[in-house]
Amino acid sequence: RTRQQLQNFANTFNVQPITIPHNRTEVTVSHHAERNVVECLLDQISQSKVGVLTSPEHNVLDPVLVETMLADTITTLKQQTPIRGVVLTGGSTAYTVCRRLGVRQLQLRQRMGFGVVVAQAPELSGMVVGIKGGSLGEMDAFINLVNFQQSLQNSGKL
Repeated sequence: RTRQQLQNFANTFNVQPITIPHNRTEVTVSHHAERNVVECLLDQISQSKVGVLTSPEHNVLDPVLVETMLADTITTLKQQTPIRGVVLTGGSTAYTVCRRLGVRQLQLRQRMGFGVVVAQAPELSGMVVGIKGGSLGEMDAFINLVNFQQSLQNSGKL
């Protein structure tokens, strides 16, 4: 279900999901040559205001590697561009990524449905964190999370 939700999001925002590579640094995306994951995400963010990084299908990577890669990528992106929000999926993955980023507590902003929430991370300068647990949420869960994050930011409520 998460893959379908992600594809729905990608179609809506006209972005090509970037898959975490097996070697952790190089990635091939249909419209990119082999490039660094962070460079690809920076391009996406500059063009469409959103970037999509996903793990390979069929769980071919160790979950610890995926969590480390996500946390490292978010940290690097924050150093290079003003990221104001992220959406994480999978309760365990979201928890571990937040811990690796130094988040000790999330402040709930909005419940978006069963297993889908928007929170703020004080340790990350108030960054908005959307979390969608596993295969939970409606087909437009990612779209709703990003739209809500953007509305909070645009309204000055952050």
